[in-house]
Amino acid sequence: MKKTLLAILIVTVTMNVLSIRATTLINFKDVPLSHWAKDNISKLVSLGVVNGYPDSTFKPSNNIHVDAFIKLTVKALGHTNIKNGDAYWAENYINKALDLSIIEKDQFDSYKRPITREEMASITAHALGYVQKTKNIERNFLFIQRTIKDFYNIADKYLQDVIESYYYGLLTGKPNGFDPKGLATRAEAVTLTLRLIDESYRKPIYIPPTVTEDDIKKDQDGKMFFDVIRFRDYKNEDDRIATEIKHQYRVYECPSGETTALQLMYALDKVYKDNTGYVHLGQSGKDEHPLGVGYYCLDSIEHSYDPVEYVRHSEVSFGVKHSKHDTGSSYNISLSYKTHDMTYEERFYKYEKMFDTMLWYLYEDKYQVMKEKVIEILQLAENMDVYQYNYTIKMNDREMYVEMNQNHSVRFYISIRGGKVDHYYPVEENAPDLKKKAPNFRLQDIDGEIHDLVDYEGKKVYLRFWVSWCSYCIEELDEINSLAQQENDFVILTIVPPGSRNEKSKEEFIKWFNNQDYKDMIVLLDADGEVFNTYNISSYPTSVYIDSDGMLVHQSTQYKTNTEIKKLFEDM
Repeated sequence: MKKTLLAILIVTVTMNVLSIRATTLINFKDVPLSHWAKDNISKLVSLGVVNGYPDSTFKPSNNIHVDAFIKLTVKALGHTNIKNGDAYWAENYINKALDLSIIEKDQFDSYKRPITREEMASITAHALGYVQKTKNIERNFLFIQRTIKDFYNIADKYLQDVIESYYYGLLTGKPNGFDPKGLATRAEAVTLTLRLIDESYRKPIYIPPTVTEDDIKKDQDGKMFFDVIRFRDYKNEDDRIATEIKHQYRVYECPSGETTALQLMYALDKVYKDNTGYVHLGQSGKDEHPLGVGYYCLDSIEHSYDPVEYVRHSEVSFGVKHSKHDTGSSYNISLSYKTHDMTYEERFYKYEKMFDTMLWYLYEDKYQVMKEKVIEILQLAENMDVYQYNYTIKMNDREMYVEMNQNHSVRFYISIRGGKVDHYYPVEENAPDLKKKAPNFRLQDIDGEIHDLVDYEGKKVYLRFWVSWCSYCIEELDEINSLAQQENDFVILTIVPPGSRNEKSKEEFIKWFNNQDYKDMIVLLDADGEVFNTYNISSYPTSVYIDSDGMLVHQSTQYKTNTEIKKLFEDM
């Protein structure tokens, strides 16, 4: 039955979408041409799925209610002959939505209140099955989840629906995350609905190619390999794919048995072929013993023949070496020669798919944390006030060595798991990405006392962000409580987010914590998770070190003993 409905609805929706495109844009006096949703609103109004108000306004920033969004979705699916109910105008639309299983009975406490963004995503994700056949996205679930900065604020019952909405490009989120509990606006609702019925308006999230060990080729002796094939011009000036092979060789080994290197070569090979612009595939090492692959993303195809030129004119280069040998690291990313018109950050976004692919394979569930760090480093490097700056970041059992030069380059050297990067300059471990003032906050502790960060001016402060469901956090509470018992030259404040990030409610957390034996540590309650968001906390526990001038000095997810913590403050 559902297959029959799907076929009918696809035909209906397709005809409606075609009719939209031939319709003149409709004007509302509160939707100027510059409004981000102007085109979307006009098209959906033309379709007859949504209307404006009698006074020629649309009120795009007004919140949309649950019942209104249900009606919007049901009409978008082709059910345009439903009449308003006598007792309650929306009852017939709600009943139809229940029949279609795009909502569940008792899903909403009220249909007459504003709908949240996660609830809106859930309805649309369920409706998508009537527009097209959907896929099993289990293999991509973790990656998409990690790209959503505030995924821990999404209710468990809606997480799958939100992930699917991102996968199919129905949602794109906001700069600071998805904002699942935020109230949806009429403009957002219209945009989501238009993307539901017209695939050309969708913005699907980029997902790195999945390469497992089973996908890696093996020779007759069972040895894994990757065949590097470089074409004469992978993308010609007219964007046609060339077929003339210029160079070919085979990479066998992995650094210390780490198959990630070969997996990454297979994945990047798929990505670079689809990338905008010219990407030169270079060989690392000698022909008789090639060390790996270098991907040089060039700003101009005319520089693709001279090895010196393609290095000098590369906007970004990515290196994967299958074995360490005499090289400093197995993986590297370089943005060399600050002579391009584009900033470092602009180059990052131009080749974002390449960055995403490498960072995902190397950092997995810490991918988003490292992506944000890389962007932050590139922003810092653009306006450096020192000649050279070097430090290391340890994450996912890998060491990243960052090398920034005021005039020439930014380079990231990344080790194999458990390895170290060979470097030639003294460095700080996990040095601050940006020297900036620690954001202020005002929070209540579990005993009701207010703590304002500015009250601690002139003192060093150790912030510890944690959650009660994190096993590492719980294991380290004894040490933190012990540290709080000692005489220190810094203040210790721990912070938890009750009611958000899957933490217990405020009442449940206080009851739970009071039954624990940690009486000396201060626990602040960040009830809405705002302080967690402000400090960009995405892993637990996270430690933040603030000096006596109120400046952020160090932020780390790495475990440190109490002795190491005290030493860090002593050295400030």
